[in-house]
Amino acid sequence: MAGKEEWQRLADIIQHWNNTRLDLFEISLPCKNLEFHGVMRFYFEDHVAGNVATKCLRISSTTTTGEVIETLSEKFRPDMKMLNTPYFLFEVHANKEERQLDLSEKPLVVQLNWNTHNREGRFVLKKDKDIIVHVTDCLLVNALISHCSVVSLCVIVWPLSIQDNSPEKKKGGMIQNFKRTLSRKEKKKEKKKTGDDAVNHSAKPNGDQDNMDQLALPVGIKFRENSEDPFLSAVINYTNSSTVHFKLSPAYVLYMAGRFVLHRHYSHSQETSQSHRPSEHAHRVTATVNKMKQKSIAGAVAFWMANASELLNFLKQDRDLSPITLQAQENLAHLVYKAFKCLTQCLLADLSRHLPEFLIYPEGSQSPAGIEGVLQTLMGAMSLLRRCRVNAALTIQLFSQLFHSISAWLFNRLLSPSPQGEACSLGLRSHYWGATIRQRLSLVEDWAERQGLELAADCHLSRIIQVTMLLTMNKYSMQDSENIQNTCFKLNSLQLRTLMTSYLYDTNEPRIAPGVIDRVVAAAEASADEMLRNEGQDLQLEEGPDLHLPFLLPEEGYSCDTVNGIPQGFREFLEPICRKGLCTLMSHPQSGGTWTIFFNRANSFFAQDANPPLHRELEVVTITLTKPLNSGMGVSIVAAKGAGQDNLGIYVKSIVKGGPAEMDCRLTVGDQLLCVDGHSLVGLSQERAAGIMMHTGPVVTLQVAKQGATCHGLAALLDEPPSVSTTGTSRTKALFSLHCYHFPLNSPLTEV
Repeated sequence: MAGKEEWQRLADIIQHWNNTRLDLFEISLPCKNLEFHGVMRFYFEDHVAGNVATKCLRISSTTTTGEVIETLSEKFRPDMKMLNTPYFLFEVHANKEERQLDLSEKPLVVQLNWNTHNREGRFVLKKDKDIIVHVTDCLLVNALISHCSVVSLCVIVWPLSIQDNSPEKKKGGMIQNFKRTLSRKEKKKEKKKTGDDAVNHSAKPNGDQDNMDQLALPVGIKFRENSEDPFLSAVINYTNSSTVHFKLSPAYVLYMAGRFVLHRHYSHSQETSQSHRPSEHAHRVTATVNKMKQKSIAGAVAFWMANASELLNFLKQDRDLSPITLQAQENLAHLVYKAFKCLTQCLLADLSRHLPEFLIYPEGSQSPAGIEGVLQTLMGAMSLLRRCRVNAALTIQLFSQLFHSISAWLFNRLLSPSPQGEACSLGLRSHYWGATIRQRLSLVEDWAERQGLELAADCHLSRIIQVTMLLTMNKYSMQDSENIQNTCFKLNSLQLRTLMTSYLYDTNEPRIAPGVIDRVVAAAEASADEMLRNEGQDLQLEEGPDLHLPFLLPEEGYSCDTVNGIPQGFREFLEPICRKGLCTLMSHPQSGGTWTIFFNRANSFFAQDANPPLHRELEVVTITLTKPLNSGMGVSIVAAKGAGQDNLGIYVKSIVKGGPAEMDCRLTVGDQLLCVDGHSLVGLSQERAAGIMMHTGPVVTLQVAKQGATCHGLAALLDEPPSVSTTGTSRTKALFSLHCYHFPLNSPLTEV
């Protein structure tokens, strides 16, 4: 929420604008989040028809240039003919000065800034002022999921040839636009190049042509230049996700097509015929914008999320396509993020209908009733993600959201202060309901363990589980207070006080002794509350429904690393497209069967496993660490299981600057913590290990395996991801490495 001063300053600017404009173009006052709305007029220059058209749109201050262009495309030219050439939005001023807007800019905000600089102008949709040909740098599948109820899949640009890229940093340094505009003069210069120069310039970006001809994917594809639009439309818009046997077929087809376009460019570079030169092919950019809308079907969203992430991996890893598809990679990363959000909302909506099963009163004296609806929802989600071959790291993040939703829903009903809430009406803060909910949660934990999600469940269900343990454990005497502190370390003082002061006793249950609550609350204030304050969080009674963690794009774990040859069902996917004459399959009998042949790995096809040995002998040392009482050690830890290991290990993820560990200088990032004061950490979850480490005295004895992460093949796990922005596509660029299905990639680090 914005401050009052900032809101007032914006309101004054808007008011000044409104005083000098027609009522039609008035801008609304900003809301508490500084969002405002207004009507804008846009012009369209049609040089073919020789006229200018105008349209007025009511848009928000958060509406981007890309969204405006998409809407204007439909309104100005519903026949979509204009989309054969890329169009852009320009701001044009009275002095003939004009500027192309970035796709991420907000036109309404740009217009309002005219008021500050005392300028006037108009917004014009047109081709680039110097454009003869606008060669896009990428094979681009930009799917926009604007709402949960609509999945809009748009194939924006498909290059007919590959050009050199001249990166230009846009204003603000946030986004790079990789494009190349060829003028007639540049084309004449191209003609003057010798044949050798042309080959060296464009045919050999990453090695010689002969080497490339020797390498091939398991199967190839080719199509005529005039059939690219219908080919892309068939792959994207007419794909029924429920009938495709090999669910990643679209991603594989688009990757094959990208390699074909690249190869065709190489071939044309060696021809002397003018019609085959790259500069001639650069005159045409075929843009196909086709929307396929589906209702909020989780299956369709999961299908396209899996394909978008798989295609993104192909483009990033391919040593030839990677440097010329940077903008495509940005767009695909944003697509995966939007699809992830949409799929999460779909699954959460389904799950929320069954959460009341946790609070159904068990009948008679039999065991608590099951939570079949909840388990069926979880099983259905897992089945869907596996069927669509969604990357395992994305699966973990999705289920982390689901587990957090279960925990937060139950937690808030147990802690709700409302007299009309379930906590009061059902008497939830009791031993009976604590045991009932704990038993039902154990069903979720058992299911998660069978799926390899036990760490995600342990992390995101831990808070509600600690509540149930508090309700069922001994808490009546001063001797129990320390056990409560060790067991319920995730609960803050406000939550502990509420649970203990409003606890509903059974008929013959002993009462909590005076002073126990005060001691437990005081301990929580010194530990849990202090940690919250250090993290900049407020002390709250209830838990938020959203899991505020950055979305992380997986670096590994994609199907292409394991798929060999032509996947079953892949030919069937392409058969109807081939029957229409849109493309032709090419057999590569000499291919080694790998889909990573062109990946940017040193001699990827021929390379042997270059990883260092995972199980060399560890150096185990004992470190005695001195720290202030009730203070942490100054390390962030993470739990992970290396290749071939049976048990989890606790590893040092980072050293807190100025903390005891840094001052001691003996602990380093990557060290495995084996024991703390005689308590073994091997096999413990991150939370349980943190609980032991947080309740140590001023002198701590650590048994440490030096650089255990490297020895167990987990070195990449400790690489810090890039910072994650809260807005735009940059937030989707945080990277990580997945070494096994059992690592809670999106669980927060624990600082102790």
